[in-house]
Amino acid sequence: MSEARRLTNAERCSLFLLDPDHMHLVAKVFDGVSPAEKRAEVRIAKDQGIAGHVAATGQLLNIKKCI
Repeated sequence: MSEARRLTNAERCSLFLLDPDHMHLVAKVFDGVSPAEKRAEVRIAKDQGIAGHVAATGQLLNIKKCI
C-alpha cells in the first residue's frame, strides 16, 4: 500500500474488502494515517462514498486535492 500511495501521489491509502454477509465494505488496513487517527476498522455500505463507487464500477478513482 505504501508503494501504491507513493505512485499515485496520495496522502492516504486504505484497502476496502466486501463483507458478503452484511454487504458492507470494510477497511482494516490504512497507510499514511497517524497512530492517533487509526481505527480498528471502517465499515460503509457497499454503494456509498468513493469506495462504494469504485466497488460498483471497478474503475480506479484518484481525487486531487484542491488548495
